[in-house]
Amino acid sequence: MTDNGDGTVTVSGVAGNGYGDAFFVDGAITSMNLDESVWTLRYAGSEVNADDLTLPNKLVVDGGNRPRQACDYSFEVSGAVRKSTDLGSVQKSDTVSDGTVTGTVFGGKDGYRFSGEVTGFDLDGPANISVEDGS
Repeated sequence: MTDNGDGTVTVSGVAGNGYGDAFFVDGAITSMNLDESVWTLRYAGSEVNADDLTLPNKLVVDGGNRPRQACDYSFEVSGAVRKSTDLGSVQKSDTVSDGTVTGTVFGGKDGYRFSGEVTGFDLDGPANISVEDGS
């Protein structure tokens, strides 16, 4: 592991002969170079591909401007999407399934990383929305 001095870390290694590597990551994975024809990549117990872990775009629903009012939201993306703890909280009421997200903020913020484009969005309540294209 190499500390890049800019808040990022580069991890490299070699595995084989029936042995693999495992890493605990605190933050976002921003890029990955892996020959997926040779290796199996698992995240949270499920097989994934590198694109699933290196989602470049961000969407944050921030309900902090009205801390006593709930805001319901839903959105769809054309690619993959996952909840991002480095961008916002993780609530059991928020759901992510097949590119569709539904959730509620109540004075806090929820954050997501995704690939592709936002193809639909619905907001019911007071919240600020920010979208960042990381490509």
